[in-house]
Amino acid sequence: MGTLTEKEDIGGDSEYWQGRIIDPTGTFFTYAGQYQPEAAAELRDLNPPAYVAIVGKPRTFETDDGAVRVSVRPESITTVNAEPRGRWVVETAEQTLDRVAAFSDEGNEYARMAERAFSTLDVTEYKDVATRALESLDTDDELPAVQTSTTLDPSVTDSTIKSADAESAPQTDSDDQLGSEPDPAPDTTSQSLEWD
Repeated sequence: MGTLTEKEDIGGDSEYWQGRIIDPTGTFFTYAGQYQPEAAAELRDLNPPAYVAIVGKPRTFETDDGAVRVSVRPESITTVNAEPRGRWVVETAEQTLDRVAAFSDEGNEYARMAERAFSTLDVTEYKDVATRALESLDTDDELPAVQTSTTLDPSVTDSTIKSADAESAPQTDSDDQLGSEPDPAPDTTSQSLEWD
């Protein structure tokens, strides 16, 4: 879940929507076109800023400088209000903090396996991000001005769109920065979520 801050039809001959989503941990992009018709229609009809819940497949892209970028190929996009978004932030942050605490348990064989596999793993980074996410709930009282631009991601070109892996187009370096997501204006047409 996050805040859709921008959207743009970047398709040439057919609709191909790109959306910029931010949450307390950073920014990611979502791309939807003819193979995700429901998600593309929802993205087309949304008016940013709006809280959204996205179910989809994460994709990664490695830039020339070695940075890994993440995008989501959506299966569904649902408009939500502040309550489920806040609940999701709290639950996700608390579960992350629990995992970080379990990592320091010497008897945790999975933590030891992770240390061996990822020798540079620093779990304090995850703790800091989860803590900032919880703190962001206290400061997200008003909708800050949302910066928009004519082009969401200048690295996306027609050839990128037509490639077999267009959904994994990179984010720009400026999208890496952590920060609070803006609160969208209240939406009285929000769909309700059913929790299993």
